[in-house]
Amino acid sequence: MNLIFSFISKGNHPYIYVDMENHTYSVLQIDTHIFEFLSAGKKPIIKRILFTEMDTPGFYNLALGSIIRNGIIDYRDESNNGDIIRIFSTIVICIKIFTERFPECIIFFKGNTEQKTRVYNEILRKYYIDFLTEFAIFGVSITDENITTAEEFSVSKTYSGFLVKRKTK
Repeated sequence: MNLIFSFISKGNHPYIYVDMENHTYSVLQIDTHIFEFLSAGKKPIIKRILFTEMDTPGFYNLALGSIIRNGIIDYRDESNNGDIIRIFSTIVICIKIFTERFPECIIFFKGNTEQKTRVYNEILRKYYIDFLTEFAIFGVSITDENITTAEEFSVSKTYSGFLVKRKTK
């Protein structure tokens, strides 16, 4: 993956343009835990990525939502905007930026629908080797009894969620 970073000042917030072989959107970092970008698929939709610390210190939940009327963020939105690969690539860039600042953190994410989780599984299988250069990836299985297990990600398995940790140099 070829990454090009350029930083442009926009008000009090840095505007971060990232190009991953032309497969990501430009990202606005609102603060250390919040990023926004414009999904320009079938229709323009402002997306927000939010990293929230979980009950276990050092673990962060990654949430992706759409900003709808009056600035309300809809984390259940299924926009089907036709640009999922570009959105996922943009999420990866935000994970990179976030974990550069917080290198010891572990990020958890999953789809809020079975379809989104299935798509995340497919994307991770396809680009797994690319991600491994910088991240350790674990698959999370959640049973009906809410028992959670994590294992090193395997392209031959399907997971309910994922954990990502930046590799130390």
